[in-house]
Amino acid sequence: MRSNEMALAALLTGLLALPAAQARAEAPITAGEVMGNNCLTCHGSKGQGPGSMPSIRDFTEEGLVNKMTSFREGRDDDATVMDRHAAGYTDEQIRAIAAYIANLD
Repeated sequence: MRSNEMALAALLTGLLALPAAQARAEAPITAGEVMGNNCLTCHGSKGQGPGSMPSIRDFTEEGLVNKMTSFREGRDDDATVMDRHAAGYTDEQIRAIAAYIANLD
């Protein structure tokens, strides 16, 4: 087989394998995951609250929505910097973040 035939055979083999590889691929990243990962930067990779950082791991989805909304609206005395973080999120974004965080393994 000449080199260009070998290259074509390799390309076709790869293309035939593509649907199987795509079927095994992980689910696409959600907006909640992208935004929620910002939370995990401080609160730990699983929301466990390393060091003096509060844990967000055991919150329910609704509890996280309520807490973030409270921060955003300035109704939470524990706000520290969270009031500023939450201020930039819409209700829909807060719900997406809460869904992601509440379902971490």
